[in-house]
Amino acid sequence: MNRCSLGNRYHRETRFTRDWHGVPRNEISWSPKVDEDVCIGCGTCVTSCGRSVYKFDFTRKKAVVTERMNCKVGCMTCSTSCPTKAISFPSRRVILDLKDRPEVRHAIEDELLARREEVSSEPTPTC
Repeated sequence: MNRCSLGNRYHRETRFTRDWHGVPRNEISWSPKVDEDVCIGCGTCVTSCGRSVYKFDFTRKKAVVTERMNCKVGCMTCSTSCPTKAISFPSRRVILDLKDRPEVRHAIEDELLARREEVSSEPTPTC
């Protein structure tokens, strides 16, 4: 893959910015913050994020959050993999408060039932 073919790969993708259990993604304050004083520029967060939240500033050797809405609500993979703990997220309370809303709980239950075959740990009977 050449550099030119990568040009459109890193941008806000609508498949990542869909509603989260009925709540518009832009109403949810969930995205990483990089502490540039602690960041060593290793790029682990950039390469481990499958949602193109980051770009890398090669001049300053720092990760930059460019597409915060691409971040999956509740995901903290980049923070977990950061060797210097330079990445932080809002409190988990943001998510827990959303899950306490009846319409969100119902949306989660509905999705779970709709995906029952896909997510069930029970073997599918073969008659």
